[in-house]
Amino acid sequence: MFGSCKSLESIDLSSNYISNVKNMEFMFLGCSSLKSLDLSKFNTSSVIDMKEMFSGCKQLKSLNLSNFNTINVESMFKMFMDCTNLISLDVSSFDASSLMVVEYMFSGCTSLISLDLSNFKKSFLSSLQRMFSGCSNLKHINLSNFDASNIMQMEYMFYDCNSLSSLDLSNFKMNTLQSINFMFYNCSSLEYLDISSFDFDHLLQYDSIFYFTDKLKYINLGIGNDESLQKMINTTSNFNEREHLIVCQKGNYILNPKVIYACCNFSKSHSNCDYNNYITFKYKYMVSYTSGFINDNIPARSEIYYILYKDSILFKDDTFIIEEDSSIEILFLEPIKSLEKFFNGKIDINAKSILNIDLSHFDSSLVT
Repeated sequence: MFGSCKSLESIDLSSNYISNVKNMEFMFLGCSSLKSLDLSKFNTSSVIDMKEMFSGCKQLKSLNLSNFNTINVESMFKMFMDCTNLISLDVSSFDASSLMVVEYMFSGCTSLISLDLSNFKKSFLSSLQRMFSGCSNLKHINLSNFDASNIMQMEYMFYDCNSLSSLDLSNFKMNTLQSINFMFYNCSSLEYLDISSFDFDHLLQYDSIFYFTDKLKYINLGIGNDESLQKMINTTSNFNEREHLIVCQKGNYILNPKVIYACCNFSKSHSNCDYNNYITFKYKYMVSYTSGFINDNIPARSEIYYILYKDSILFKDDTFIIEEDSSIEILFLEPIKSLEKFFNGKIDINAKSILNIDLSHFDSSLVT
């Protein structure tokens, strides 16, 4: 309708009800000089397509779309793409129940500070590709009720969102996820990430997911076998060497991304831990160890949980420190046949500091 009116600075639509319009595709596309829009009288109840509706409106600083009825809208493809000066955008009332396409929806909105998409409760979306890519000033995003149940593709979703410090996607429950290439690439301020509801077992593409996320301190991974998670982690440069990174799987410590098997909840309460076969060592003095789980740059904790998988110790090269008068627990994911390596000095070079050994939760049925 007004597409490519590059010199247009204002439009008076204050009395325009347009109640029967079904297609608003490209309506203001490329109106790069447009500084304000009053759409408070728009009746959008019949609209099906809003594709690229405001794309390229580079001078718009705010848009109030709280009156928009989007119950029948199927496409919002590139709806606000490259609205580079847009600071305020109210889409909290958007009804996504008919929505099928949102790729690139906010891509390139470099001035946008916050977004509330909590009303996207039901949709037919299968791809979120580049939905927020390039939103370099985005600090807050509410996706608490977002329906991601049918999502297959999330490539570049938060690419270059380098002002986000935390991101909670724990409600993204999906078992159809196939591609997450570059999903968090260059989220350089990201410290907290919860993707605990992701199912990685069907992933086909997962290149450079966590590249340039060096400030990441905590990540809660979703479900997946050790092979699928290991492959995903291995695609990320220096992920395994990050000194202060705590990695969990569905709330459980992994502590080092090289080891996929989770062993314990952050809580020190055993009631939250999914295990029943372990040995507890309590130490009188501060001791140091060699392990692939933790290094001496991470503060020691009064209780630290580790894994012995089958008969193979997963303790490798890094040093960690156990505080004075504290304990560790060695968790067995499967019953083992021998305890020789635990009590002959090969496993515990600090045996002289052991104050107590608790075997009350150890399954000895197969020990010979």
